[in-house]
Amino acid sequence: MEFCDKGSLSRALAMFKLHEPVDSSTVNWDCWACLETLKEVVSALIFLHEHKILHGDLKAANVLLASDESDRRGWIAKVADFGLARVLKDKNHIKTQTFGTVTHMPPELLAKGTLSPSSDVYAVGVLMWELFTAEKVFKQLSDSEVILAVVTKKARPTFPSDCPSK
Repeated sequence: MEFCDKGSLSRALAMFKLHEPVDSSTVNWDCWACLETLKEVVSALIFLHEHKILHGDLKAANVLLASDESDRRGWIAKVADFGLARVLKDKNHIKTQTFGTVTHMPPELLAKGTLSPSSDVYAVGVLMWELFTAEKVFKQLSDSEVILAVVTKKARPTFPSDCPSK
């Protein structure tokens, strides 16, 4: 297994490696670095999905950063932690009662236990929000409150108004 000496994406976000703090409530976003990181994560997911593998727990803590001096960021992102990964056999989804981090799980997984490639795509959307805001999603809620809010109240992370529309 490759050693990723730059730690996790979660740690990089906490240390503002993709943002520059302006004051106590404002950060400047490094659009290029965030999009390059997302491109690497999505590329890894495409590979997994082409091989009928679902990650099942995609989040910033499960993206590791390996030094790469040829990259402006100084690293490349690698998807890690396949402890909840599943292989799709003949169907396009599986039923499960175990799932990853609730803040990154889609409503159909939380409510009905339906895990599909779309579940990983939903997690990418949450990761995008985290990369833009440099915050943790639903940080004020407990796991059970997140499940209730996402399933019954259709709660989703709201992108700030200054987020580029594209």
